[in-house]
Amino acid sequence: MGSSEDTYEILVIGAGFSGIYALHNLRKKGFAVKVYEAGTYMGGTWYWNRYPGARVDTDNPIYQFNEEGLWDFAWTERFPAHPELQEYFRYLDDKLQLSKDIQYNTSVSAAQFDTARNQWQVKTDDGRVTWANHLFLCTGSTTTRYTPPFKGLDRFKGICHHSYVWPKDGVNFDGKRVAVIGTGASAVQIIQEIGSRVGHLTVYQRTPNLCLPMQQAKAADPSKAAWFPPKSKFPEIFGTARKSFSGLNFDWERKNAADVSPKERRALYESLYAHGGFAFWLANFQDMLFDKESNAYAYTFWAEKARARIHDSVKRDILTPLVAPHAIGIKRPCLEQTYYEVFNQSNVDLVNVRESPILEITEHGVRTENEGLVEVDIIVLATGFDSLTGSIKSMDIRNGKGESLRDMWKRNGTSTYLGLTTAGFPNLWYMYGPQASQVKSTTQIHCSDLAGQNWCTTRWLHFWTLLDTFDHFRLTSGRLKWQAPTPLGNGPTIIEIQGEWLVELMVRMKDEKRRFVDAKKESEQGWTKEVWDAWEASLFPEADSWYQGANIPGKTREPLCYAGGYSKYEDLLKKIAAEGYKTFNLA
Repeated sequence: MGSSEDTYEILVIGAGFSGIYALHNLRKKGFAVKVYEAGTYMGGTWYWNRYPGARVDTDNPIYQFNEEGLWDFAWTERFPAHPELQEYFRYLDDKLQLSKDIQYNTSVSAAQFDTARNQWQVKTDDGRVTWANHLFLCTGSTTTRYTPPFKGLDRFKGICHHSYVWPKDGVNFDGKRVAVIGTGASAVQIIQEIGSRVGHLTVYQRTPNLCLPMQQAKAADPSKAAWFPPKSKFPEIFGTARKSFSGLNFDWERKNAADVSPKERRALYESLYAHGGFAFWLANFQDMLFDKESNAYAYTFWAEKARARIHDSVKRDILTPLVAPHAIGIKRPCLEQTYYEVFNQSNVDLVNVRESPILEITEHGVRTENEGLVEVDIIVLATGFDSLTGSIKSMDIRNGKGESLRDMWKRNGTSTYLGLTTAGFPNLWYMYGPQASQVKSTTQIHCSDLAGQNWCTTRWLHFWTLLDTFDHFRLTSGRLKWQAPTPLGNGPTIIEIQGEWLVELMVRMKDEKRRFVDAKKESEQGWTKEVWDAWEASLFPEADSWYQGANIPGKTREPLCYAGGYSKYEDLLKKIAAEGYKTFNLA
């Protein structure tokens, strides 16, 4: 512990991927950096998310830092589980000596910019005060859990945990009666992990999760060696990911679904499905996320595959309805291994809470409108997060005028410049935060009759008015090309893109003896408009998704992710730096 008023050149809040990237690379440039972390160790989402079955959904080797000196960690699975990811962070700590500059068990409650000092005054929950020239908020996109206000939840006498705050010692599910509320990514992983152990399981679903096959592979299996390339291939793999629009090492099929025969269409679907991971989502036909007919082809194939695995017709129609609940891919898919098979067990029940809502939690279980009371020993709340903005708004952040960032966003909507900072809040930076390039891919839409009144025409006619202002739109061979929303891309890739740019800016300010940098308001307004225009031109606004705040009652429905693609986002950042940061005020 330091003194009550330590001063640092840069203070970083959060010790996940983005926080330790900032720490490591700023230290290399000679900056005095400190990281405050609320947990007892680093890892961010992989510190907190320790629920049964927690596992990353991005293939290795790209779910790690792209630094050659850090490539000797031996991954054992294509999609590593929570324990191995924790081992990776311990490896980074040992290799880079990160913990010596991280203060654990430290939660930030408030921060205010002091205009006289050009510094941030930061207060922690235990009353300490720290000063910093720059404040980096590396607080993550899914770190503020959401629990619906279920009547009577506090009366439940059994075990109850939200997936995000799982006890370190775990929970014994053997032979227990268990309720899992929610069917998002955490729920899917929990259900397939505990399904074989419970005495009875009741799953409460609001919206079907259109899960994709993970197709897991283990390094110990010689037949899966292709998923574990030699280190000599890493530069090529990372290079492909960096240039892609999703931060992954594959991209869209450069054809439209309607332009090929049904046989060719099915062949691609089968190949992507067998490949596993996000391939069916992000390497599909280029118009899948924009053309309803194309999306319907993909959904029909997916439903056929998933429905064949579910024996009970009632459960089948709830989990994998013949009529799509929403276009496939416009909510973030979850990767599964045995999720659908769990529902074939006679001791597993499924409740559609849209038709039979949860009325209350009693001392002994969950009461719904049609099923009445289901008595359980354990309740798992897999009810999601106040994503992307929740962790930032949980702190009382004020600028030099005393204006609250939380109140400003609540009143006017979320507004950033480049997803990195907010005008009027100088020297404040977000990494992997709202309106950043976290939703990526590319597609081309062909509208043969721009004068027609079909969906494609009306949706894409809007883009002809944007060609002069969006440098990531262009006409190619009579088609309109756009880097489109595909939440989410690969976290470490965007963290490195943002981190490199921020480190370069910090070095330049230090060399030029500058102490103040603030985005110009007009720059922020232009960026926010671009975020909105791009989002509204896609299918994504049609789903009640967390990446536009629709999962939180009362939260403004707005695009919280930038839809421009990794490559174009990086090009824009480089252009701003090369032109001398003219979109900022510097002093």
